[in-house]
Amino acid sequence: MSMSVGELVKEINKAVLTVEEYRILNQLVVRHIKARKKAEAIKNSALLKEGDVVRVNHDRLAGLTGKIIKVKRTKAVVKITSTGNQYDVPMNLIQSL
Repeated sequence: MSMSVGELVKEINKAVLTVEEYRILNQLVVRHIKARKKAEAIKNSALLKEGDVVRVNHDRLAGLTGKIIKVKRTKAVVKITSTGNQYDVPMNLIQSL
């Protein structure tokens, strides 16, 4: 059975949980977020290679495009086309064009 986010929030708000139970719930959510990000990074690292033109989805870089200079395990060095600056960018924030 799959619940929507709204239904989950309602159930959590109705539940009478201890602080420890809230900690356990928080740890579970954080684990799921980290696993999802890691899976996305692994998928991206397999697809991306040096020389690829990409868009960076990060607040500071606001969707700028750049070229991959080097692919690391969980990050890539991206040279931004408009400024020439290089950044280490997490794989899950890189989108191939």
